[in-house]
Amino acid sequence: MHSTALLVHAVYLATGAAAGLHSGLLGIGGGLVMVPALFVCFALAGMPAEAVPPLALGTSLTVVCFVSALTSRENLRVGHLAMPFSTRMAVMAACLAVGVAAGAWASTQLPARDLLRLLGLFQIAIGMRMWLAATGAARQPAGIGPDTAAQDRLCLPGACTLLFVTGSVSSIGGVGGATLMTPYFTRAGIEYRQAAALSTFFGCVVGAAGFVSYGLLARPVEPLPASIGYVSLPAVASMAIGSVLLVRVGAELSRRVSRAMLTRGFCCFLFASGLKLLLPLGLGGTGPA
Repeated sequence: MHSTALLVHAVYLATGAAAGLHSGLLGIGGGLVMVPALFVCFALAGMPAEAVPPLALGTSLTVVCFVSALTSRENLRVGHLAMPFSTRMAVMAACLAVGVAAGAWASTQLPARDLLRLLGLFQIAIGMRMWLAATGAARQPAGIGPDTAAQDRLCLPGACTLLFVTGSVSSIGGVGGATLMTPYFTRAGIEYRQAAALSTFFGCVVGAAGFVSYGLLARPVEPLPASIGYVSLPAVASMAIGSVLLVRVGAELSRRVSRAMLTRGFCCFLFASGLKLLLPLGLGGTGPA
């Protein structure tokens, strides 16, 4: 049992480091890295089977909040993120938070088998979208100057709709939502680095709303050890420590390596992870019930 606990915490640290690296490299909160690892770790730790999916999602979103906050601080420092506090940003953040709450409610109503299937399909779909968008260029809409803050280039009704949907999907998938938001922002004429920085900031909102929904408001059927609702405190602490180690390293590497190469490499991970979740379900239904 002691060796299993050490292994689980080692995986937490390594996964948090990978999430921090990906956040620095691509502006992605790291949920797509963390959720599959958390499924495995919580099963090894002996958590009740029905609690594993929401526990993995709630824990992942809480860590996403922390990782996104670290990356947003770096983005503010280097000028990729304009000061993001305004009434316009508050409205968009509120739509995002409502979407997260809706997704959290839906995730706790679905059987674990269906949730795993959704996660697998979600990862493969996002991987395909990122692959196709890897070489996309931003358009500059007419009438928008280059000095306009990134968030002010967005059509508010369209952005709010997109953010609500992103919040719901992010909550069900345990991710920050950058893989949905960044392509939308670049199509709105925002330069890629600014779009990724803005998505990362909104990832803080997704993570914070996820912690409230899964941690403070959720009520597990039976109490879970060392947890607040569906948020595992040991996992959050270990993964946060791991992420701190590599966020800045990822940010430095992002300046030296082709974005298209990095994105497509991450897409390969998404395809493999999604297939891993889907194949056991299709081969005799050996996935979690």
